[in-house]
Amino acid sequence: MRISFSIPLKPRSGKHKFAMLLAKEMKRQGIKITDKKPDINLVFLKGVKKGCKNIFRLDGVWMNTRMNLNKNKGLRKTMKSCDGIVYQNEFCRKAGEEFLGKFKSYAVILNGSKMPEVEPFKHDRPYLLSFARWRPHKRLKATTEGFLESGLQSKYDLFILGKDPDYIIDHEAVKYLGFQSKDLWSIILGCKFVVHLAYIDWCPNSVVESLIAGKNVLHSSTGGTKNV
Repeated sequence: MRISFSIPLKPRSGKHKFAMLLAKEMKRQGIKITDKKPDINLVFLKGVKKGCKNIFRLDGVWMNTRMNLNKNKGLRKTMKSCDGIVYQNEFCRKAGEEFLGKFKSYAVILNGSKMPEVEPFKHDRPYLLSFARWRPHKRLKATTEGFLESGLQSKYDLFILGKDPDYIIDHEAVKYLGFQSKDLWSIILGCKFVVHLAYIDWCPNSVVESLIAGKNVLHSSTGGTKNV
């Protein structure tokens, strides 16, 4: 088997984490990873190879089709060149079919996340949760302001989890928890809903992990996956 990009020493994203765990399991089972005449070529971004079966692990689709329509065309082209698709979860499969069309040969393999046995985080009020590696397209400012304008702050707090939030407001209902990787699963389990902030990223790690934890994810046509 061949993997279409070099695996880094540490996972930096969902696809890297998935590749590293897959490589570890293959090694355990005695399956060889090789670049010379592989039977199967696992494609992440690009790198379809002739003379073997190509499996495309679909990491994401571009949500803002007005800005990125040509990039979705590239994904469709890669899909058509491959023999099968791997989706991160059922949520991703349905979103992929919505934007890229159906593919008859596929499998759903979780993103590499596994929920440990932990107790839900306890807080004096129910809370919504938003967590990410903060960047402008995650729309933290717009979502925080929307939370406060909605009146939800009368019943809920909003927890902001992650390093370097690019918007901070002094409000008793908005709590900034910083980066707490060791308590992440406990905080996810304790929340009522997770808020999907991005409008171009269909299924970031935060959504995958929230779905694994059995949480509902709030989204709209401008924040997350539409009609899925």
